[in-house]
Amino acid sequence: MLAVVTPTYREAATIERLLDGLRPLGARVIVVDDASPDGTAALARQRGATVIERPGKLGLASAYQRGLGEALRLGADPIVQM
Repeated sequence: MLAVVTPTYREAATIERLLDGLRPLGARVIVVDDASPDGTAALARQRGATVIERPGKLGLASAYQRGLGEALRLGADPIVQM
């Protein structure tokens, strides 16, 4: 299973377009959201993404670590990061 990991913060204006664009690939999209105040996490969840919500801005590197760890836990191969 292909997985795409993408950290987000205030991406409500673009997350739906991103997820819709990835849909034809059949990828499991893992969104790691750092408490976006604009509803990014909810929009991603509505579009079928696996959403990991974190309590605040904890940094890009740790967001990738968390998302890649989830992808590995799910047995994804290959894993793409955005």
